[in-house]
Amino acid sequence: MTSLFFIFRLTLATMVTYLLATVIVVENFLRHIVRNTEEFFVIVGMVLACAVITNAFSHVRRVRLIAGAVNSQTLSSRQRRQIEIPFEAGEAFDMIDAAIRELPGSEIAESARDSLQVQAPRLIPRRACRATACCPLSRRSRTRSWPPSPPTAKRAA
Repeated sequence: MTSLFFIFRLTLATMVTYLLATVIVVENFLRHIVRNTEEFFVIVGMVLACAVITNAFSHVRRVRLIAGAVNSQTLSSRQRRQIEIPFEAGEAFDMIDAAIRELPGSEIAESARDSLQVQAPRLIPRRACRATACCPLSRRSRTRSWPPSPPTAKRAA
């Protein structure tokens, strides 16, 4: 019952938003240009509803696979993930901290071992990282060395 309510709520919210956007666009822009736009927007609304329902079913299925049960708490949070590691808390924290530090483009802001929290607010996308000279995969890092060597003076012979 929870999954059906989730799918209904998501579809209803999307369709109300679509209806309001369609009314605003038709009444302000298309009413004077094109007279019969109802059929087009009804078909687009049906396609949108089908896409939202499909996406919601897929999300419920993924939640059931990951969490093992579908309830309001597991459906409400898409970002919260719990990973169980068969190590002591300190050892597991060191492993997670090292793994996050080794991610390309990650910057660790705070790492508090006593509260078992690691905050990495900024991850540079891979394309942006390759454009900088700091990345070992960039073209600039292959042609330049860091720190730059001092310029050599050419001697006249």
